[in-house]
Amino acid sequence: MIAAKQGNVYVSTAAKYRVVGEAAIAGSENSTTLCISPIYEADIPVETPEEEGPSLLAGMILEGDLTEEEVQAIAALYPAWDIDNHENVLFHHGSTIYRAIQPHTTQSNWTPDATPALWVKAVPDNVIPEWVQPTGAHDSYHVGDFVTHNDWVWECTAGDASGNNSWEPGVYGWAQVEPV
Repeated sequence: MIAAKQGNVYVSTAAKYRVVGEAAIAGSENSTTLCISPIYEADIPVETPEEEGPSLLAGMILEGDLTEEEVQAIAALYPAWDIDNHENVLFHHGSTIYRAIQPHTTQSNWTPDATPALWVKAVPDNVIPEWVQPTGAHDSYHVGDFVTHNDWVWECTAGDASGNNSWEPGVYGWAQVEPV
């Protein structure tokens, strides 16, 4: 049976289940569905999956779960540090991945481990780092960043006017995603 048509819109107030096009959706006693295409009402059960959808963190790796050999293997995927690196390019120095945080002419003794004003530790996109207290805007977190802290994975959801968040997860601007 097709639901009632009101103007150009089909309206369904079915209390059980309805089929919209080819998709079955669950209804409730006080639900209303509006659609510009015909709504076919049917008294058929809708199978609800046991599990929720794919995890927000599917395909992600926790930094703390990596072995030293894995850290070295990941670092080796990036070019080695040299004096010609450019801003926002990931590279490795030893087994640590870095990126330049400001344009500059590098000198041979301005290595990433010796000049934190020029370089910040970085992780590949699919690795969730452990939270570290930022020291300034150059290494603060941004909306959409993930970190681990106190046995939880957290997502940064808010920052200051520039989008920077230096607060500890659980204080401000972070949402718990799932336990570690």
